[in-house]
Amino acid sequence: MILPDINTLFVFLVFLFFFNFFIVKSKWLDFLGILIGNILVVAVLFLSGSMWVLVGFGLALFLSFFISRKKHRKRGAANILSKGLLATMAIPFGLVFSFAALAEAVSDTFASEIGIKFKKPRLIIGWKVVKAGTDGAVSLLGFYAAFIGALLISLYFVIFIDASLIKGGIVLLAGYFGQVFDSVLGVYQNRVKILNNDTVNFFGNLFAVLVAFLLKVVLNV
Repeated sequence: MILPDINTLFVFLVFLFFFNFFIVKSKWLDFLGILIGNILVVAVLFLSGSMWVLVGFGLALFLSFFISRKKHRKRGAANILSKGLLATMAIPFGLVFSFAALAEAVSDTFASEIGIKFKKPRLIIGWKVVKAGTDGAVSLLGFYAAFIGALLISLYFVIFIDASLIKGGIVLLAGYFGQVFDSVLGVYQNRVKILNNDTVNFFGNLFAVLVAFLLKVVLNV
């Protein structure tokens, strides 16, 4: 556990206030989702002790909220855990892993919320034309959106966390390919009992962390 300094603690309190204010006002999360979200925010603070890591998590949350704000279905604890637990738990092992998980979560949100506007998406396996919104469906627009989502988190990482362009590239690639893996799992979502929206999100997040680990080992950074 890392004790934060006074400036970081102040940013934390401001962040926590706005997090709860906007989430409650927008009805984006149910009560249990808000509770788990607050627990994760506190965990991020004491695992990292860094104001900029905390702001990075806030940026990922804001981007996800901004892109999906028009969908009124409340998210619950499972959704928050599937997209935030690994990013939080990875902090002690290296921020490149944590931000790879964040990049995947944002990349996935961008791909699904923006890519759905494409009129003729195709299944990522078999390349069959399907209806927009079908699990496992991808589109050129979705791929571009996913890349932009991962890129935004990668740029934040390089500017505020670690100036290493190689590590920034790892965050970008791991986040993007984690989202691609998420789409692959989506094809089998209705065929495998353990797969649902939240478990697919979790495994996509996990894949991003694993890709980041392999790239870090191969590139020796």
